[in-house]
Amino acid sequence: MWMITYGAERCAAGKHIRMVEQIRGWYDDKDDLPAARMAKCLRISLPVFEGVLSLIKEHPDWDDEEIADKADWS
Repeated sequence: MWMITYGAERCAAGKHIRMVEQIRGWYDDKDDLPAARMAKCLRISLPVFEGVLSLIKEHPDWDDEEIADKADWS
């Protein structure tokens, strides 16, 4: 049972890291795509998207894994 939980947690962490990468890329490129549309494309709520974006802006020295770890994904 522990292995399944550990594997599921690692899978979720990887998914969140990839989302941070995409949000950071969107922010860095100053894409014309509205934030609400980008959040919808990522299948996350706008408040979650904005929370991750806020962490990226506040902590430019943090890597994607740190941002994903500190973000509120609920």
